[in-house]
Amino acid sequence: MSTNRGYRVIDFRNRPPIKPYLGLFYLKKNYFCGARKNVGNLGTQTMTPSMEMEKVGTSEAMDLWFKEMDECGIERALINGRSAKGNAMSSREVADLVAAYPDRIVGLAAVDLDADPKEEADRVYKAIAEDKLPGANFEPGYAAGGGFTYKPGAAGISIEDPRVLPIAEAVQSAGGFVHIQGGMICGPDFGYNNPIALDHFLSMFPNLTVVMCHGGYPYVQEICCLMAKHGNFYVVPDIYMFHPGAQLYHVNLNLLPDQFIYGSGYPFCSMKEPLESTLALMDDPWAKVKPEVMEKYLYKNAARVLKLDA
Repeated sequence: MSTNRGYRVIDFRNRPPIKPYLGLFYLKKNYFCGARKNVGNLGTQTMTPSMEMEKVGTSEAMDLWFKEMDECGIERALINGRSAKGNAMSSREVADLVAAYPDRIVGLAAVDLDADPKEEADRVYKAIAEDKLPGANFEPGYAAGGGFTYKPGAAGISIEDPRVLPIAEAVQSAGGFVHIQGGMICGPDFGYNNPIALDHFLSMFPNLTVVMCHGGYPYVQEICCLMAKHGNFYVVPDIYMFHPGAQLYHVNLNLLPDQFIYGSGYPFCSMKEPLESTLALMDDPWAKVKPEVMEKYLYKNAARVLKLDA
């Protein structure tokens, strides 16, 4: 049986082996495959050929990356621009990569929350309206000196910070969606997921599609509550789908079938192992994910947000 069991797949959280993402590949090797071996998530512990550090940034690595996608039946991968120091990728770089692989890659605009909000709003609007990127990637926990690990004096900002709002308004005006960085390493501490601040943000923009990557982990119950409250809110659990306490994601796939979106989390996670574990949820006696729900999770919900059918 093939890895995808015949389902169409869009990977909504995947970063290819190119130089701007090199820091993420080191984080995979040294953190998820090193210090965090005690977490029994097979995907986060699995290194694949395209993850080899010396190959990142080469055509060989890209060939291996596409090979892994093909072996899993992944039709498209969503990549994101970002302004995080040391791991930046501009909207222009994203647009160029999408132009090189238009049938395989979809890309999001970068958002610099440390820039002048009005000027950044103009840049993001143009990236969506003119370069045809479907949305923009917000990483509030990495703004204002925040980063992957806690350092005294370092601090990110909240998603409801006044600096964020005009840029979010520009995304909405351009017809795009907002993509928010969540998860265990979303800033100096995981409090930058802040489900209450997110609730406020979603209430301010009821007609704006908002997607949270990394599932807002570890606030699994709170995130599911926000999905039930806000129909414009989508969640990509990606690598945290199989982290401690994530079983609430599993059982809520059937309860919130139109708002979960699949992502591998590559390179923090491999491609094959999380897809196989995801499909196994249909056979899980507790989750009992329905085939029609799995179809939405793996493809249809992402296609709707990305307006691929249009």
